Amino acid sequence: MCEACNGDGFIINANGEACSCRCVAAFEAAQRRIRARIPKRYASASLDALAAVDSRQEKVIEAARAYCRSFTRSTDRGFLLYGPAGTGKTLIVAAVANNLLDRGVEVRFWNFRDLMAEERAWYNAPLGERTCTSPIQDARRCAVLVLDDILCEAQGNDFTRTAFEVLINARYEDMLPLLATTNVAKRLNGQEYWPVAFGDRVSSRLHEMCEIASTIGITDQRLPR
Repeated sequence: MCEACNGDGFIINANGEACSCRCVAAFEAAQRRIRARIPKRYASASLDALAAVDSRQEKVIEAARAYCRSFTRSTDRGFLLYGPAGTGKTLIVAAVANNLLDRGVEVRFWNFRDLMAEERAWYNAPLGERTCTSPIQDARRCAVLVLDDILCEAQGNDFTRTAFEVLINARYEDMLPLLATTNVAKRLNGQEYWPVAFGDRVSSRLHEMCEIASTIGITDQRLPR
């Protein structure tokens, strides 16, 4: 129990006025973090603490910091990282999410595969066992969505592709920011051009929705050196 308010949630200030106790803000912050679903491995990820392995990654981290500095409650653009596995994409995006959480922003974190598996399980469940809203509906409406490791069109089935397109289109139309990572990357006319495999419609919308940075060329940090 809070010693300042004895669990009442408010205190009387020096002017004799009732005001919220600091424990209320702490409780709300803890609940926001629970709702955010950020994996334990990334729960303490911080942009201030990230150490770049090379100059390329430093540019990506600085782009993430710039995004956080410019973020306001009215921000509708997101931040998307693409590149090979092991180049720090998830860690950097999780650090951005933690920065926004600490500022009181509602965030939801999903691994793309997990979201699709949860959506399929909801869809296949008996009507009496379903929650009021499906996982995709929750992801469509949250203030900031983190979608980790989104797949290309060739890697998904019809259900996955349709659900992904519905999700991206909904957030595009509602102007809600998306933080995302993907290892989908192809070359077009000799230039890096990641979204080819998503299809023209989704690719175009993701380009409009997000600041985009690449981790191509950064060494896989998980492999022994």
